[in-house]
Amino acid sequence: KLGSAIPRKVNIRYLFATNRDLQSSIIEGNFRKDFFNRINAVQFYLPPLKDQRQSINHYINLFSNEIGKSVDDELRLVLNEYEWPGNIRELKNVLKKISQFSEGHEIRLKDLRDFSFC
Repeated sequence: KLGSAIPRKVNIRYLFATNRDLQSSIIEGNFRKDFFNRINAVQFYLPPLKDQRQSINHYINLFSNEIGKSVDDELRLVLNEYEWPGNIRELKNVLKKISQFSEGHEIRLKDLRDFSFC
């Protein structure tokens, strides 16, 4: 508790994420092996969004529901074809940005072009 002088037990877990190969970084001397050994209890790999295209519509639906606007079919096609180098975060940010300038309750392909994404 903030400002308290009474010690309390806590149970926390950390989750670390990186887009780098830490084994190579250790070999190159750019990452400490002892630290890696401390944080490397469980590893899992998340493929980039471009490699899980079947999930793009799921994320479009999720983020458009958060925004409160639907996404038209033409725009969906374009969003599904894009490579998404920034992955899910980029998709969410693009939808949020273009929704701010779209009229009505639907984000259209025109809104994306006005945003100069394509």
